[in-house]
Amino acid sequence: DAQADGPPRRRRRLTPPSSTPATPPITPLAPSTPSTSAPGADLGFPPLVVPVPSDPSTWVEDPPTLPTFATHYEHPKTINTPAKLAQEWFDGINDGPPVRSLEIFYGPGQRNGWGQPPRCSWRAAATRGDKRKFEKAFSKRHKLYKFFETHKDDRAGAIARLDLLIKRRFPDDASPSTSHIVYLRDNAGSALDEPLGAALDDPAATEAGTGGAPPAASSMDSLVKDCPVKRRSRALGK
Repeated sequence: DAQADGPPRRRRRLTPPSSTPATPPITPLAPSTPSTSAPGADLGFPPLVVPVPSDPSTWVEDPPTLPTFATHYEHPKTINTPAKLAQEWFDGINDGPPVRSLEIFYGPGQRNGWGQPPRCSWRAAATRGDKRKFEKAFSKRHKLYKFFETHKDDRAGAIARLDLLIKRRFPDDASPSTSHIVYLRDNAGSALDEPLGAALDDPAATEAGTGGAPPAASSMDSLVKDCPVKRRSRALGK
């Protein structure tokens, strides 16, 4: 009678426990190896080049917008030896960009204010917005940078020349000081124009020229007479 009320019900076939197939072991996935290719290289896109401050080979020449490591560069206050100054110029210091490369890529020779908007150099006031504060600081070091560039094939000799000037001017200073760089910047004078092989131990050499002895009394008198401050005092009746 129960079968006449509807279709016959299916009976589940229970598989005996002994015939249950074993679950294969799960093999742990090996850690993925990070891709060394640039993002998008596997999709056919050109690799994205991110400029590295200390590696000029990654820089883009004359970009529309200068990188921040150029527009925000400041001279490190830790530079207290000619060797460090040469390192800043040629190689960069404290993971910063080489100043020489900044001049080559983004200097006035490449970006002289042409175009719309104007493309100014990396140290121009229009780029940095500091009312020529950095450009004035750069101009004070420029003759030392130019000295290194002139003797780039004899970097060690150029450093030795500046070390000798410091030693003659500050014979009692045993440790480096930033005041030594300030002295070279302001008073090195004609010593930077002399060949590296020229002798600097002439006792008659002037302090401004070679770091030697100061001028004689007679020549010192003539310097005082020609001093602008002295002329201004006479004009005021003093």
